[in-house]
Amino acid sequence: MNILVNIKRNYVPHLKAMLHSLFLNNPESEANVYVMHSQLTDGDIAALTRVAGQYGGGLFPIKLTGEYDAAFDVSNHFPPEAFYRMLCATYLPEDVSRVLYLDADIIVNGSLEELYTMDMKGKMFAATRDTLDFYPDFLFHKYELGMPHNAMYANGGVILMDAGKMRERVTPDMLIEKIGEIRPYLHYPDQDVFNALFCEDITFVDYHRYNNRFVTERGLLSEIKPGCHVIIHFAGPVKPWSPHYQKEIKVMAEGQALYKKYAAL
Repeated sequence: MNILVNIKRNYVPHLKAMLHSLFLNNPESEANVYVMHSQLTDGDIAALTRVAGQYGGGLFPIKLTGEYDAAFDVSNHFPPEAFYRMLCATYLPEDVSRVLYLDADIIVNGSLEELYTMDMKGKMFAATRDTLDFYPDFLFHKYELGMPHNAMYANGGVILMDAGKMRERVTPDMLIEKIGEIRPYLHYPDQDVFNALFCEDITFVDYHRYNNRFVTERGLLSEIKPGCHVIIHFAGPVKPWSPHYQKEIKVMAEGQALYKKYAAL
């Protein structure tokens, strides 16, 4: 199983928690983790490598030199690194044909085998529908991005990628051109560009199971059920490590406890 992440330095502790949850809940999978970054230190890489190594997994850093960061720097809230995953096929080993991208603010709560080995039905990506897409007022944003009226808007936190197809069809120039085209309308920059370019090349999977977005935004909270919710995604600005996390709410406290369980390892 090939896993992809892209992070800034401040997310190293949270990536360590995600990796512990990944390996502990997928003991039969020999996972190789590829980390795209531009600023991790040797010490950061060593710490992440130790986590993967204690479970028999491998960790492979992919350092970008920042040559695209000026084009990718479109928001004060989303770093240029957020776009790196769309360039992954250029940097991954040639023998990697499939890779599962996971945001670092995720806890893996079950086996990823079914998701990783799914039939992608000839599409370049598999992802979950973003819960924002269920709100009627979000339709106008999709119109701004140039998406077909009947297309679904995917969340970018969990994406299964056909790396072979990406090598043939995804280029840095394509991303940079699209960013320039829709820059005034970017609310969720990397995710918006992903949808604007590829919304018709995505096979959609169950978001409850594989991208349970555990956020306070618009009240999107749900009870965490092992086996039912395989991927817990702490999306939104308030994280379980944030000082303003609303742990007095029962389900929020459960989410924080789950994160802390793996962060303490």
